[in-house]
Amino acid sequence: MNHRNNYIGYLKLIAKSSFETLRVHLHHQESRGIYSLNSETISVFFIFSLGRSGTQLFSSLLNKDPKASVFHEPLRRDTIEYMRSFSDNYNYDGYVKFRMKYIQSYVSHKNIKAYGEVNSVLRRHACAIMTDIPNVKGLYLIRDGRDVVRSMMSRGAMLNHWFYKKMIPQHDDPYFNAWHSMSQFEKCCWVWASENAMLYKQFGPALKFEILMKDYKYLQSNLLDVLHLNISKETWKKEILTKSENSTKQFLCEPYGNWPTTWKDSFWEICGDMMQKHGYCKNIGDHKE
Repeated sequence: MNHRNNYIGYLKLIAKSSFETLRVHLHHQESRGIYSLNSETISVFFIFSLGRSGTQLFSSLLNKDPKASVFHEPLRRDTIEYMRSFSDNYNYDGYVKFRMKYIQSYVSHKNIKAYGEVNSVLRRHACAIMTDIPNVKGLYLIRDGRDVVRSMMSRGAMLNHWFYKKMIPQHDDPYFNAWHSMSQFEKCCWVWASENAMLYKQFGPALKFEILMKDYKYLQSNLLDVLHLNISKETWKKEILTKSENSTKQFLCEPYGNWPTTWKDSFWEICGDMMQKHGYCKNIGDHKE
């Protein structure tokens, strides 16, 4: 039954994505000549991250600027293209050109100063986006791997679901040969480590979710000022206290302090390099809840 439901869910996503694609092409034809992405009148930005890292929360927060439109993964097709990007011959530039049409068709009918996305499923497209979209700004958001892996485990990540089927190491990855013998936990660790390593190579050290959540000055200087957005401290406080619709409702995985030693050892073996690069300490009171 689970296999059947997964397949039906995949077909539904394909159908919705096809309709979405057609709609974008039609709207782009109507908006041609109204606005060019080469224009500097509207700024375009992307914040790349992994899922379970506050992407929905921060898209909601940044969208509070009345002169900006900021979205969390607005197109279903992004999810499909993320999975396709694991193929050796995938055309990143081709999909980014389509996304440029989508942005152009959207902003041509809006009185805004900025268009942005906080998008986890376009993270593998970050290099092409930064190269192909004129005047685009890109930022990289990270969350402590212990919290992300716990949330992934609680949501059944890396199990028998179509979304995870192609999320496997490439031939030159040190975990390629061991992949089929790795546990669900180890695979979740690998996703966090490898995808963050890819973003780190593109952008360098990331904005840290934990500091953005507790330090308004850090948010303002590293995010708001960079993107020329106006979000008050009061709005920020209210937003971070509001539970995201996409937050994990029930944790099925224990917090880091309760992990077995084998899990902790595996986590630091796989994720240790990226954790250290971002200043996440190994011993911080056995980590916070």
